[in-house]
Amino acid sequence: MGKIFYILLLLAFFSGSVFSQDATGWPHKNAAGQTVRHLIIMNHMNTSFTFQMSGYANRMMNPGDSFVVEHADGYTGARCSGYYPGTPNMGSLSLAEWTMGNHDDWYDVSLVDGYNLPVRMFPVTGTFTTTTTPYMCDTVGCTRDLLPNCPPELQMKNAQGTLVQCLSACAKFHADSFCCAGYYNVPQTCHATSYSKLFKDACPWAYSYAYDDNASLDQCTYSGAIGPDYVIEFGYFNDKGSSVAWKPSVTISSIGSDAMTNVKGKVLKYSVTGTHSSRVWLGLYSCSGQLIAQSEVTGSSGTMSLAAVTKGAYVAVLKSGREFLAQRTVAVK
Repeated sequence: MGKIFYILLLLAFFSGSVFSQDATGWPHKNAAGQTVRHLIIMNHMNTSFTFQMSGYANRMMNPGDSFVVEHADGYTGARCSGYYPGTPNMGSLSLAEWTMGNHDDWYDVSLVDGYNLPVRMFPVTGTFTTTTTPYMCDTVGCTRDLLPNCPPELQMKNAQGTLVQCLSACAKFHADSFCCAGYYNVPQTCHATSYSKLFKDACPWAYSYAYDDNASLDQCTYSGAIGPDYVIEFGYFNDKGSSVAWKPSVTISSIGSDAMTNVKGKVLKYSVTGTHSSRVWLGLYSCSGQLIAQSEVTGSSGTMSLAAVTKGAYVAVLKSGREFLAQRTVAVK
């Protein structure tokens, strides 16, 4: 369509306001006043899979689906993954993992058990103030298709004979030398193998074995009251970086009723500038992940009705079919 827009997205609620903001200017508060962060999960593939994450119920993600997870600050030791229904042996192999601490986040994508789905993870620019070098707070993941080059001895197929997994040598053979176990449970004796190098060569920004290099683990150190929100994308991309070529900033403001005299009920108002090559959608999600409202952005400004929206905190996500563009936490009072 080539008519979508750049630089500024203005979101405002009729007779509404935002919760008190942290040092970065982002309102990381839910309706109960608790400090929270958000994970934006997106399926960019043309196939469906079951998504699972520590502490949450599994859910089916169809092509183009996205949802938002709210979690408490300091949600540590968590991981998420996906698997195709009816997958044999091990359901989930490609894992996104993170530990969110006090002014420090650590996160990675692990192929230590093997590969089944392409996935990457990166912090949302603007949701935090970083104190790290430019090489930190980066993207980690594996977004190439490793299945075509999977050695026959590592292949796992479903009941229909379709290749759906490439196991690691550890998951397949259970040998200490492949699993960095026993005598090999230290960096001095556990080294890359010809099998792990297959994964590493294809996806250098993901863990291929337990003592892989530092490029596989990213650190994001931040100042202010709370750290970044994150995007976790399942899909195939040509590079490790975020797919965002067009990245507007997003701000939240209060607009009085006098500025909206021709609009009845609660509405979300937006205005944008610039260009983009594909269709762009603005979605409003509850913090439980439910899509509350959605509207295609087709002009320089528009509104989306929020007549059925109740008091609480929500997440507005701007995306195209294959791109996360921007995100903002908003609140209705």
